[in-house]
This record gives sequence, C-alpha cells and structure tokens, in this order.
Amino acid sequence: MWGTVIATGAAALAAGALAVPTGRRLVLGSVQYDWLANELELDRIEADGATVRLKSGELFRVHRIAGVSYDAKVDQAQLNLLKVREAAFLALGELGLGVRLFGVKRRRDLSFDAAWPSPTLAEIGEAEKRRYASSFVIDWFLVLSGRELRKILEGEARIAAILSDYQPRLVKRESDPAQGCPLTGFLNHLVSGDLRRDLPAASDAISANLPASDIVLERASGLIRTMVPAPALHRVIAIRLWPEAVGGTLIGDLFGLAGDIEIAQICKPISAATVLATIGRKEREYSAKWLGNPILAEEFQAVRLLIMEGKAALFTTQFQVTLRADSTDALDELTREVGEVLGRARVAYSVETAGAALAWFNRMPGRDQLLRPLKLLDGNIAALWAWQSSAAGMQKSPFGDRPVRMFSTPAGQSYAFQFHVADKPQSRGNFLVFAPTGGGKSTLMMHLLGGLAQFQGVRSYIFDSKEGARFMVEAMGGRYQGYEELALN
Repeated sequence: MWGTVIATGAAALAAGALAVPTGRRLVLGSVQYDWLANELELDRIEADGATVRLKSGELFRVHRIAGVSYDAKVDQAQLNLLKVREAAFLALGELGLGVRLFGVKRRRDLSFDAAWPSPTLAEIGEAEKRRYASSFVIDWFLVLSGRELRKILEGEARIAAILSDYQPRLVKRESDPAQGCPLTGFLNHLVSGDLRRDLPAASDAISANLPASDIVLERASGLIRTMVPAPALHRVIAIRLWPEAVGGTLIGDLFGLAGDIEIAQICKPISAATVLATIGRKEREYSAKWLGNPILAEEFQAVRLLIMEGKAALFTTQFQVTLRADSTDALDELTREVGEVLGRARVAYSVETAGAALAWFNRMPGRDQLLRPLKLLDGNIAALWAWQSSAAGMQKSPFGDRPVRMFSTPAGQSYAFQFHVADKPQSRGNFLVFAPTGGGKSTLMMHLLGGLAQFQGVRSYIFDSKEGARFMVEAMGGRYQGYEELALN
C-alpha cells in the first residue's frame, strides 16, 4: 500500500551481516558452440515451455505482473490490496518456495513520425518526438523456484487466485522460432541486464538462445561492464539495514528517477520450525532480568506467536538496486540520485565494490549465498512491492497507427493519448474536462486538437467563449471565426 509504512522491527534488528568470499572476477566471452559453458547454472527450458531447469536440478518459473493503478484508489482499497499481497507471500512461504521479485525500468523509443500542416505544429511535434525517443517502460516479474515442480505449480495456482487484481501471467517460450521469446528475453536480462523482446528461442538449451555478451566485473570499483551489443555500465546498490519504518512508496520514488533502474529482492523462506527455535532463543535472551531488553523481547514474542498461528512467514531477503547507463558520468549522477532517495527514507545502503559480482549473480535462481541478508515478514515484503502500474494508453485509433499526443505519468512511464476507447471503426471518443478558471482547459484541448492535425482528413472544431482559444488556434495555423463575423439570422 503506497500510503502505508511497514515496520521491520525485531526482524531487521536481529539480522546480521553475512561474511562471504570476495566475488570472483568473471569474464563470459564468446566460447565456440556454448558461450555459457560451466559459467552459469542455467541449463534448459523444459518441454512444457515455461519451466527452466538449472544444472543443479532446481526449477523455476517466471510470471509477469501487470500491476494496479493506484491513482484513484482510496485508502481502504489500498489496504485491501496490501492484505491480498500479504496473503500471497504467506502462501508462498508456507510452500517453502524461493521468491525473486523484479521491477525493471528500461528506455524504449516511443516516438513516431508525422506530417504536420503548419510550422508551429511541426516544431511541437519534433520536440515531442525528441522527448519520447527516450521513454521509460516498467516491467514487473515474480519468479518462483524450488526442487519440486508440484510445489511450484501449487504456488502458481495460489498466486493466480490471490493476485488476480494484479493479473499475473506465466512467461512462456514462444512456439514460433522466428518470433521473439518473452522467456528467453527475461533470461537474457538475468545474465546481461538487457531485457530483450526480440530474441528467438531456437533451442531448448538456454546457452544456445542467449547472444554472447562479454561481462567484465571490476573488483576495485564494482563496475559491471556488458556488451549488449552496445557497451553498458552497471552498478549495484544493496540495502544493509531497514529503518524501524519505511514508506511503501520507496520503489515508486526510485522508479520516478530518469534512468535505467532494476530493483530486485531475493526472498528465501525460513521454515516455521527454524523460526520458532531461533526466535524463542532470542526471546529468552532479551527477557533476561539483568541484561535483557523488554521491548525487543515483546517484538520477538509477537513474531513467534504469528508464526505459530500460521499468520505470518519469515524470509531471509536481499534487496538491491541495479543501475545502468552508457557512461560513467551518467552512472555517477544516477547513483547520487538513488542515494538521495534512500537517504530521505533513512535506509542504510552500500554501493557494492568487491561484492558486486555476488550481488549480480544472486539475481539468478540457484544462487542463494546472499551478500547482505535481512530477515523480513511477508507483510513487510508485501508493503514494499505494491506493483504500481500506470495506464499506457493506446498506440492506434480509427484515425491512424500513432497516438494523438504523448504524456508522462508520475511513475515515470509514458502514456499514449487517444480520444477513442478502442481501435475500431465508429468507436466512441467522448471526453469531459473539469478545471477551475485559469487551470489550463483551453491550453490542454488545443494541444490535443493540434495532435489530431497529423491525421489526414480529420477536422477539429472548438466552440470558444470570449476568444480564449484564439491565440493558440491562429498560432497553430488554424482559422478562428469570431462571433461578430458570423452572418447568422
């Protein structure tokens, strides 16, 4: 829930740092026949076209989450959705499934060419084209992993039922080898950070489908260089400690920045027996008469009771933000902006250097040696991942194969505006604009009607009061007919 804070409490306070060996330097180059040979755990896509098998025998399946728009959601509706997400993570925790959550924001060219009838409209159109040539699109993914396909399928059925408002959809291999494969594109993103939509699945063997991408991990600086095929620089920022409370808007604030950003959280469920034994011991320690801490003892007791009653699940988690840019200057600027967002939220973080390689490959199922593990309840994870989605609009209408105008949403995505509700002949195109005097109603309408001028044979008429639209009509090359010039009986 966007307006709700999550209390991490004793779970975060009890989490300790995990000492791990320094990440080894990996160079994944073009090896004849199989460039991933013995470097990664990815093995093959199973016959069902959706299950990915690792060399260790572990399995995972990927789901795309469409998300929900919170723009018009009242507090109670947001609270209800939060409870829905809590129920989903609780169900997955009970099944003992590994969960990986991804939010991927990438640039995409949404600009379009158009012929404009006047120099002013042409100038506006060119400015719009330049701006949206570097638009951003956000994709949400949920990955379920485990050794038993039966449990993964059961978890899949549960999230399909519980998270129906978020429209989860299984990511499958494309049956036509000439078409882009969504599953192969996601696997390519795990390896090289490049979320592709055009990669075909020519083989069941994953290494045969992914293009060669040199990955160079600089141990001293933490920079991760990839060739995809253009060079790209990556930097990993890992969360070291959550504050007592953190706003559910954190992910939205991060995605509001202008840049390529991936947010990932690895969630490993802890069995109820292990949790009860560990928390029970901590509870007794903090309940000691002389050296105890009554406040922490109460928090551990509350968590223990929730686990005992089956009302909560505890996960070992790693939350990280991976930044991507085409130059060190752009990457440094994006790092600074992300640091400001995390700082305002009082979230302790580390810009990873020697541990960057480990954090990078931890994004892939089968890699469970977490760099900075923190324990969180299912409710904490649910509050962080609201899966916000802004409407994308429509690219086509009865007038043509491009939008009337493009707009930016608060979430940093782009919206393709159309007057019509569908790309069908005779579809409806009603609209109504409310705003106070001086609120920009005429300016907005003239901007939209100006966008219609790119379509051949489309005429726009506006009935104006007190010549409020006269300046823009004439500036855009239109014809303004004043009342005093009308010859009406």
